[in-house]
Amino acid sequence: MAVDTIQYATSSEYRPTPSENNVVGEADQLRIAAYDLYDGIYHNRPETLSLSRVGENAKPILMPSGKKIVDATSRYLCVGFDYFAKGPNDDETVPDTGSVDQPLVTQDSIESGNAIEAYFANFFVRERIKAKFATQKQYGLIRGDAIWYITADPNKPQGERLSLHELDPRQYFPIDDPQDNTRVIGCYIVDLVQDPTKPDDKDAKVARRQAYRKEYGENGEFLGISSERLCFEVGKWDDRILKPDEIVEVPNPAQDVAKFMLPAGIKSLPCYHIKNKRVPNSGFGMSEIAGLETLIFAINQAISDEDLTLAMQGLGMYVTNASPPQNPDNSTGDWTVGPGEVIEIGAEQEFTRVTGVSSVAPYTEHIKAVDDGMMQGAGIPEIAAGAVDVSVAESGIALMIQMAPILSKNFEKELEIILTLDQMFYDMVNGWLPSYEELQPNGSVVQTIVDDPMPVNRDAKIQELILLYTTGVITLAMVVKGLMELGYTFSSNDPVEAAAEITAEQKQKSIDMMGDPYADPNSGVGDSEGNTGEQIDMGQS
Repeated sequence: MAVDTIQYATSSEYRPTPSENNVVGEADQLRIAAYDLYDGIYHNRPETLSLSRVGENAKPILMPSGKKIVDATSRYLCVGFDYFAKGPNDDETVPDTGSVDQPLVTQDSIESGNAIEAYFANFFVRERIKAKFATQKQYGLIRGDAIWYITADPNKPQGERLSLHELDPRQYFPIDDPQDNTRVIGCYIVDLVQDPTKPDDKDAKVARRQAYRKEYGENGEFLGISSERLCFEVGKWDDRILKPDEIVEVPNPAQDVAKFMLPAGIKSLPCYHIKNKRVPNSGFGMSEIAGLETLIFAINQAISDEDLTLAMQGLGMYVTNASPPQNPDNSTGDWTVGPGEVIEIGAEQEFTRVTGVSSVAPYTEHIKAVDDGMMQGAGIPEIAAGAVDVSVAESGIALMIQMAPILSKNFEKELEIILTLDQMFYDMVNGWLPSYEELQPNGSVVQTIVDDPMPVNRDAKIQELILLYTTGVITLAMVVKGLMELGYTFSSNDPVEAAAEITAEQKQKSIDMMGDPYADPNSGVGDSEGNTGEQIDMGQS
């Protein structure tokens, strides 16, 4: 899709100059400059958050406003990210346990029809997918874009040939369909490598361009995905914008890979783009911080001004009508003010401290008003940012109302994330695994799952389960299932089986304590005390 600059409009006053000389298109330059701005805001980089400094020695104070917004949003986004894999012989889905001891693809699993499940169990651990997802989620909110990138190495052992990478969106450049700019038919992945013609100059670089394209025949039929890697002079690789005579290729035998077709089973580009805050008809997303730049800068400026006011008027500013001190060589010296120092002035002269500020309440109120407006605009309630009101937290309805803004906006983000990852898993199962790992899907399905982000009051939930069970509204199996969702473990992962085991154990304990109430009283079989179970008349003789 075309790069629309509307999502970068609010950053124009603050973003650095788009000086990336390897990127030709103005829109791409703005996009990458915006990434740099939002990264800087999140990490509180002084060179990004340049503020007005009053006084020679004044130091700006940088509040982590952008970090607070991103981290609070991320905390309730795709909570408990995981996957489930359903094989052709499974009646139910099999969620990943998250263990590091997941099995490799074995002959037994292949014969049992669960090869896809076994592969993904190993794949998630080997490729550290959950750790990468946490990073992608956070930086996707900061920059507005997160990209997953699949590669394959046929020279690796079977079961380890596929890899999943986090691709920096600064390196990603989509190729639009010339007939429809809302449709992507290819992409370039561009980075800088050593110039092969200048091996001794470590600063000499060339642009390495990895290209993937959907290829079509004369009649418009789909032929497959092509791959090609070439090197170019810096800034002279983008044939989407530059004219043919402006493209300058640099032969690089160590890096170049001639054009070839990926296996026929692979029908989608290997890059999967997740867009935060989707912009209609735009190829890129919008940062979670976009639109809040003025408030973030205002907070930092106000807190810096307040600090300067305290330093200049609160900690000590002095006035005198005396002449400055003289050094032994009769040159003008400096006043020395501090513990143990003595200042000598004339009888009619004065040296006094200016009365300090009596209150910084106006600054504080201003900063709070700006911060509240920023957080409300970002849909972050105080409780989501860590300011806990116990009365609200204990009230389910009040908590849900307070959390509604962030949960609502994150639900929309989750749709984008889940649908994109589900498409990626589908392509892996039906294209990449058969082509490179010799594993056939046979109807297997792998999909994304996430937990409910709403905080749960465990004590209240347990009491609710007990009350419903004792009043006969739910079964013991339903109670067990509810406890499993709260993190309790049982000998069986099946709630029905676990409930049956609990019932059997309770019955055995009752028998051990009171004897079997169903035993035949005339059987003549006694207990350990020699009693036979016969009724004894305890009345008066």
